[in-house]
Amino acid sequence: MRGATDMDEKTIEMGDEPVDIPDDTPVEDYVKYWLPGWLYDVLKWAGLLAIPACAAIYTGLASVWGWPFAGEVAQTAAIVSTGVGVLLGAAEATKKRGDAA
Repeated sequence: MRGATDMDEKTIEMGDEPVDIPDDTPVEDYVKYWLPGWLYDVLKWAGLLAIPACAAIYTGLASVWGWPFAGEVAQTAAIVSTGVGVLLGAAEATKKRGDAA
């Protein structure tokens, strides 16, 4: 349960745990991103794990079962995954401090 002094603090999400920020802490000390945190996490998971894994599974099974377009699927997945990586890199590179966003 939160105490009376805790009620005066701002709360932000950092991973799975909320973090209390005292009211007297300047906002300029915190980094701001143009990409929302939840979207960053989803894109990171998709770009680094889901898309390459699906491409590898399809390509492997296509060679066994004779499914069409295995090479095209692998190339498309590589291009999409690279695009997601560029988007994530741009989000990280353009982070801003404080209210300058």
